[in-house]
Amino acid sequence: MLWLIYGSSGSIGSLCCEILHIAGQSVISGRRVLMLEDVDEDISKYKPDRVICAIGRTHGSDIPTIDYLEEPGKWRENLHHNLMAPVFIAQATSRTAKLFAPIPTLYIGSGSIYEYEDSNDLSHPFTENDEPNFFGSSYAVIKSATDRLLSAHPHVINMTVMSDILPTLLALTHEGKVGGCVNACNKGWIDHEWILKVNAEKSGTLHEYTLEPLSEQNQRLAAKRSNNVLSTDKLEQWIKTISSETLKMYNVPSELPELSKSIEKICTQRALKHATSDSSDARNLLVTGGCGFIGSNFINYWLKTYSADKIINVDRLDACANPKNIENANSANYKLIVADINNKDLMLHLMIQNNITHVAHFAVQTHLDTSFGNSLTFTESNVFGTHNVLEASRIYGKLHKFVFASTDEVYEKSQVGSCHERSVLNPTNPYAATKAAAEFLIKSYGESFKLPYCITRISNVYGPYQYIEKVIPTFVTAILHGERMAIHGDGKQARNYIYVDDTVKAIELILLKGKPKMIYNIGTKNVHTVLEIADILLKIMKPDMKISDAITHVNGRNFRDCRYYFVTTEALDLLGWKEQVPFNEGVRKTIEWYTNHQNYWTSTNKCLCFDRYVQEGTFNEHDEIRKNVEATVCKSTLETPKMGMQKFPVPAVVFKKSEGLFASSIYENFISKNAQKQAIFVKAFLRSLIFKQQVEENNFMRSTKTDVLMEFLNLEI
Repeated sequence: MLWLIYGSSGSIGSLCCEILHIAGQSVISGRRVLMLEDVDEDISKYKPDRVICAIGRTHGSDIPTIDYLEEPGKWRENLHHNLMAPVFIAQATSRTAKLFAPIPTLYIGSGSIYEYEDSNDLSHPFTENDEPNFFGSSYAVIKSATDRLLSAHPHVINMTVMSDILPTLLALTHEGKVGGCVNACNKGWIDHEWILKVNAEKSGTLHEYTLEPLSEQNQRLAAKRSNNVLSTDKLEQWIKTISSETLKMYNVPSELPELSKSIEKICTQRALKHATSDSSDARNLLVTGGCGFIGSNFINYWLKTYSADKIINVDRLDACANPKNIENANSANYKLIVADINNKDLMLHLMIQNNITHVAHFAVQTHLDTSFGNSLTFTESNVFGTHNVLEASRIYGKLHKFVFASTDEVYEKSQVGSCHERSVLNPTNPYAATKAAAEFLIKSYGESFKLPYCITRISNVYGPYQYIEKVIPTFVTAILHGERMAIHGDGKQARNYIYVDDTVKAIELILLKGKPKMIYNIGTKNVHTVLEIADILLKIMKPDMKISDAITHVNGRNFRDCRYYFVTTEALDLLGWKEQVPFNEGVRKTIEWYTNHQNYWTSTNKCLCFDRYVQEGTFNEHDEIRKNVEATVCKSTLETPKMGMQKFPVPAVVFKKSEGLFASSIYENFISKNAQKQAIFVKAFLRSLIFKQQVEENNFMRSTKTDVLMEFLNLEI
């Protein structure tokens, strides 16, 4: 549904935009309304399904209250913004009835048009049928006139007071079943003194104040203030007409909240936000999968940008991870923990020990092809691993934000159009299915245990440090080595591409400013087919070479979707994000990096990520080390000053291949030269064997047989 919003840059209008984006609606900002024709042209151009008028003038830059409208010459602004513009919008949305039905419209007015004769008698709340009777300010006079004029337009929901129930009004407008004036406020009433006392109680801050009699206040202020209580009977009846689907879409409560409870909640939230302010306090981040592609770029950016923050990086060093991805690994604010996130006790220990404030969860299996042949590994890592991190977060109970890196592949596949955050989820491969499952787990922890989470759904990311299995680094490497680029099938598979720096900055905004329980798409409109990618890279790297001489077609992969659409990023855009690296620029930066690091993955990673070789049985030159590991792992001490790592003990353990389990014999002479590479290999190799043993036992929890190794496998280096 398309919503046309006038006044979208104001406080209420921007809140409407945010709520609508969360609900998966499309939003267009209307132009400045000077005359009726302005609205007519917008409606003709955009053909909106719903219209919101959030236009209004209540204050100015020099005077932050309605006293501003009492200043000489301000009557023009008052008349235009608070009367003429809303009436123009009401007229224009009703004029469409010549051909169609009027467009359901929400006008945001004011409740400051009533006043009790006896300020002590609040027993008779004002209803929507009562005539305005307060004219103590220019603002109230104009708003009263607007209220009366809009009563002639039954398709307009005329809201008379703003509270925390704006989603309810949007839900009512969405369905278009009702119209007319409604008092949009909470049940009950409170006074200023009660608010001050509650705020002091929740925040622990005492306020000095003097209650000023109304008569003295009226003498001091240029514009008088109204004093009233509004009836909510009509609104409560309207809420009952909203369908369950729309209630869920806009997260609307089935009953109107009590005002006192809502204010208490707001005071509590503001006190908590002040106590844990992201802008003033240093953060302690737990980053999972921080030696991977996106995770390492995120850490590199964060260490450069936020020098006071500390980062704990938990990574088990899979094939696509590399500790060398971290550019400032010797920073006092950075620490690498070689471990598996499936160890919930360790994750909890790290959170408590390091007073973690934020979690950025990147540690998942991502290689799509592998998910078809080894899907259980994806479930173990992406679902069970995420569950362990969530459970540790729940027990810890002090996180400010939990950010999860998901994928746009969770969406239902469509041949046309784009996808918003509330689009249907219909993953079509095991990898995407495990990501969707992890999302639902995270959402359940948000609802059940109040975990402040944000979920990001990221398109195809490219850039420096990406493992060479992905399409862009694979093609770049092929061209550098004078090899043909392998095109699977016809090469018309289309993908959405985003440079890694833009991805990291999006995650930064979400971590710092993202709303809890929000889902944010991260992507661009850079959609290219595989053939187009090959052609773009070739023209940059070897412009004189024909594409036909640089590619070779191979059999198409099974289980692959032929097309992905681009995602909408309105929710992310509201946080201030914009794509900063155009595709052509990002590709050139990527080519430059791989040209300067041609042996980065082909040699270094073989010494770091041996579990891949264990699984594939391709040890090659590492057979000698492997045999030593199968024979003994002795008690010793390793020192690796070149990497700036700490000394750590290697526990006494022996793997006896014939028995298929770990024994406790001690040997003394395992460690020799290349201690650093061997130690990392030992950890990766033993971890792979442990996992294999646990799978065979159908036991994904840590078993007693492997307890002896856990300290070793979770070493801090």
